[in-house]
Amino acid sequence: MSFRVKQINEQLLAELAQLVSELVEFKEGLITLTSVDTSPDLKQSKICISVLPEKLTGSALTAIRKHNSEFNKILKQRLRLKFIPKLRWNIDEKIKYMLEIDETLRLIEEEDKG
Repeated sequence: MSFRVKQINEQLLAELAQLVSELVEFKEGLITLTSVDTSPDLKQSKICISVLPEKLTGSALTAIRKHNSEFNKILKQRLRLKFIPKLRWNIDEKIKYMLEIDETLRLIEEEDKG
């Protein structure tokens, strides 16, 4: 990944995290932006989120996607980019995977004790 793409990823993550907290009304749970991965041609960005409680991931994605055009408008004003990448929102599966590993390790530890 080039230095420029890395910089854009960091800028987008910071700006979008702030925008999500300001604009998206999601009082039932917590939305956290975990990563941004922008394509080398800077036309698309994949934004990964984690949601707690996990059962609300669908409604969280819906709430975020409603504001996509508003995010684009604000990002155009705040960032000095020729064009703003198309935002693609996804659930970060790494968190779920880490929790499964943690639970498995806990079960193994309990079996060893018993």
